[in-house]
Amino acid sequence: MTIEDMERFVEAREAGGEAEAQSVASSFIRLCVRQIREAMAEADSDIGKLSSAVVAMEREISRLAPDDGTELRTAVQGASLSLQALDRFQQRITNTCGNMAQLLEFFGTTQPPVSEESWQEFLSAARSTYTMDAERIVFDNMFQCPDSKSADEWQNEQCSGLLIF
Repeated sequence: MTIEDMERFVEAREAGGEAEAQSVASSFIRLCVRQIREAMAEADSDIGKLSSAVVAMEREISRLAPDDGTELRTAVQGASLSLQALDRFQQRITNTCGNMAQLLEFFGTTQPPVSEESWQEFLSAARSTYTMDAERIVFDNMFQCPDSKSADEWQNEQCSGLLIF
């Protein structure tokens, strides 16, 4: 997607050309989904190799220094915790990619302008993908903006200091 595409998107929205604006947005989302999927496939392989190496190091430390090696064990435990953080990161990115793919499908099957009913159905389906209550609470709060605030202001407040998904 180029700057010209984004300008065309804005112009189409301003001129009431919902179909063209939706098409440009769909192209951008499709690009983002592809980029995320490629990055995740690459990271999957590397994280798997790193995880195997950490497990092998832990076994080797236990074999070579069953009563000693506290520093090494601490380092390996730290590496394991870091791998768990990477796993959570990967889950969040995968979830985001899935939501973007769902949004792309929604744009592709819904004729503009989007009805409130079809948008609510989409949000309900997206919400159902979250497995943790905390994720669903943040998701719900994102779409319950009071009239006294702008959507951006509300979302910034809801996300301030939170680890989202």
